[in-house]
Amino acid sequence: MTDFDLTQRLRRAVEARADDLPDLLARLVCVPSVNPKFLEDPAFNRESEVQDVIESELKALGFATSRDFPLPGRPNLIGKAKGSDARSLALCGHVDVVPHGISRNGPTIPTGPRSSGTCSSGVAPAT
Repeated sequence: MTDFDLTQRLRRAVEARADDLPDLLARLVCVPSVNPKFLEDPAFNRESEVQDVIESELKALGFATSRDFPLPGRPNLIGKAKGSDARSLALCGHVDVVPHGISRNGPTIPTGPRSSGTCSSGVAPAT
């Protein structure tokens, strides 16, 4: 299979889920997952719950899943499809966000604790 063929297969897979991807994205962004280095508050530091949603989707697609914890309370979710490791594709994303009103360049217009402009908008179709 050529890279072009693989790209076309991936596009068709995303297009086939066009009706349910907005719902998945909504489920991802409705759980606050503020990075605790910006705000330490269990009500907002819920990355694990976001990963629960992703894990459920991956398992429904036949993936084996596992988690490791490089930092306390900050898991990495790993999903692996059945098959050979001869050819593989790694999709990486993050689910933590900065609190509303903060950016690398200083204060911003508040938009809420999560925004669909975060990496979650890329994590949803990757799932």
